[in-house]
Amino acid sequence: MNKTDINKIPLKFKTVFSALFGLLVFLIPKELDTDFYFLYKSGEYICNNGFPVKDFLSWHENMDIIVQQWLFDVLLYKAYSVAGKAGLFIAEFVMCLAVSALIYMLCKKVSNNFFVSFVASFSAAAVIAAEFIVTRPQCFTYLLLIAELLLLEQYVSSKKAAFLIGLPIISVILINMHASMWPMMFVFLLPYFAQAIPVKTKRISQKPCCSFIFLAAAAVSSLVCGFINPYGLKSMLYLITSYGSKELNDGVTEMNPITASSPVGLLFLGIMLAVLMFAVLGRRNKSELRFVLLCAGTAVLALSSVKAFPYFLISAAVFITSTYKNFTIKVKVSTEKANRKTLFIRFVAGTVAILLICVLLFMQFGGKLSDEVPFEEEINPAVSELKSVYKDDTILFNGFNSGAYLEYCGIPAFIDARAEVFLEKNNHEADYYSEYYKVVKGDTYYKEFIDKYGFNCCFISNASEAYLYNSLLHDSDFSAVYNDGNYSIFLKNS
Repeated sequence: MNKTDINKIPLKFKTVFSALFGLLVFLIPKELDTDFYFLYKSGEYICNNGFPVKDFLSWHENMDIIVQQWLFDVLLYKAYSVAGKAGLFIAEFVMCLAVSALIYMLCKKVSNNFFVSFVASFSAAAVIAAEFIVTRPQCFTYLLLIAELLLLEQYVSSKKAAFLIGLPIISVILINMHASMWPMMFVFLLPYFAQAIPVKTKRISQKPCCSFIFLAAAAVSSLVCGFINPYGLKSMLYLITSYGSKELNDGVTEMNPITASSPVGLLFLGIMLAVLMFAVLGRRNKSELRFVLLCAGTAVLALSSVKAFPYFLISAAVFITSTYKNFTIKVKVSTEKANRKTLFIRFVAGTVAILLICVLLFMQFGGKLSDEVPFEEEINPAVSELKSVYKDDTILFNGFNSGAYLEYCGIPAFIDARAEVFLEKNNHEADYYSEYYKVVKGDTYYKEFIDKYGFNCCFISNASEAYLYNSLLHDSDFSAVYNDGNYSIFLKNS
């Protein structure tokens, strides 16, 4: 009986297994993300009018704005104009496949172990596909940051500084595609700087993985290239000026820390615990310092914000692959023919099992494919009624989640899902988001809020704005002219 390494299966079988990444597209949500509406209108405005410096969607006339994802907005607008929703979903599928392929290529570069690379990258890509592949600029961010890691690994392995030329190019694309995430490319550089420093003590001896000087030159070049955007330094500092508000962190789901209070949160915490378990079990394998730091750093970011979880998944896949790069499975077979057949059957069975687990977990916990009523179908009747009562002198109040769709339908909103745009430190006019958050939570008396702005029409989500809904129901100054159980419209009595 011969023992054969599972990594030595024929190339044609590896090709078949790699093609299974295509099945991940079935995990992608089949509805447009609600941010689509303001992204589309932003792209439309830029194509027709150029880059705005004042807000053009809400009814606030003097808010300063930065369209931090302008390039994505333009691409989204063009794609939707040409191919509609079908075109956007096809683009999502392509992005899903591209992200999956790059994660696999990165893992394979790190370890050259087909089996471990496949399992680690497939697992990470499955969660990203199910929860984070949407019609938003973050998909391009994943691609660009994985590409950055690939270039860095190519440089480390070959010692050819030419690979670092790609980093400034990534910087230019990222600052225009998704400025708030542009600093992440420098976060991803930090572990490489740490391992580029020679260390020799009694207990620790570290040979540099690459040239610190070349790495610093690439970082400085990328920093300078960040100025190549329509808003200059403002885009580069967008992350600093846009986040940190307590109300924003509490009120925007993707900014919330990961907790065990929801099924999805439990799933994410379970994944992090699994990675920790694999790290402990493989501690003797001595993974490269840069991968340890990358995984640990992104884990801290993920615990503080759900938005950072995909970056942890990418880093964890690389870390696990590096840690178990020598892992193999030996199988006993009597002949070469039987060997290939056995390996093929086991690999197919294992891959299908992984896929089924991912699908079942998503269907059970993700909740996106099980939404009975799509967002547009739910809100459209109320918006149609709002259009019939909306007048030139209407001063409209609306909620965070409905604002972008109202703007898409041509109705200027009080607030929309561009949360950071409505912070005073960005718009230099007023802290509209904090005011909205406090009144919805009941921390501000609703009458004071309504009187301040003189609202004479309120478009209310019965569930997410329950305090306002119940207050207006019992307010003699307002009358409910519409209520479908999901949304209500209140008009001020004349």
